Amino acid sequence: MPFQPSLFADTLPSIAVVDIETTGFLRQKGLIVEVGIASLNFNNGEIRKEFNSLVREQHFNEAHTRPPYGWIFENSTLRVEEVEQAPSMEALFDDIQRVLLSFNGVTAYNAAFDMPFLRARSFEFTPYPCPMIAATP
Repeated sequence: MPFQPSLFADTLPSIAVVDIETTGFLRQKGLIVEVGIASLNFNNGEIRKEFNSLVREQHFNEAHTRPPYGWIFENSTLRVEEVEQAPSMEALFDDIQRVLLSFNGVTAYNAAFDMPFLRARSFEFTPYPCPMIAATP
């Protein structure tokens, strides 16, 4: 199907789409282990990588490598050693924040999961409607 320009293109030419990977749910004190941000241009449909990195949060330890936290390591190719060697969240915070603030709209495929993690870490951004909810009849 050919690209259809969005009705929002006149007011919001592009948005940031965030995808994070975590060691568990926020209420379980899960930690972020990867942050990816892509931009979606509503005018031409272009998708561009804006940021992608593994990340090690301050409290990451062995407890986050096994149940109830270790799901990501058991169900993906991500290895514990990669997270242990990743840049700290503190080292990446300004870069991530700069990308988020460069867009007038930020969303995620599952915004109800991803956005609370970002807010809990004091990231600032302008939310854009969750595509999962917007696509549900």
